Amino acid sequence: MSKLRVFAAIPAALLYMGAIETASADNCSGRYNNFNVSWESTEVAKGHSLGVSSDRSTSTSDDGRYVGVGVCAAYVLTMPDNRTRVSYTCLRKDKDGDSWSDSGTLEPGATRGTWTQVAGTGKFA
Repeated sequence: MSKLRVFAAIPAALLYMGAIETASADNCSGRYNNFNVSWESTEVAKGHSLGVSSDRSTSTSDDGRYVGVGVCAAYVLTMPDNRTRVSYTCLRKDKDGDSWSDSGTLEPGATRGTWTQVAGTGKFA
């Protein structure tokens, strides 16, 4: 997988996985955006590479509680058989100062990823 294809896959995968939280609620909608700060990719063997991304993150919703800003880190593992695994962790806080962290993964060949709240303070505890 080319560096450009891997780089382009990160925001899409994070956006998709971030949407899982809002999609799990019956009447919830919102947006999840990442703005890349840095990206580094190392190919240690032909077709076997690891990319690492650092991002600033926002999540918004008119009817959900996960509205805030923060940071995310992700890795993209491209395997010699051209399969790719994406995993991320984010930490955000809302306007009241309450924070939450979430983590997710998109496995090779999967059409849906996972989303899990890992920890939180205040209303997110």
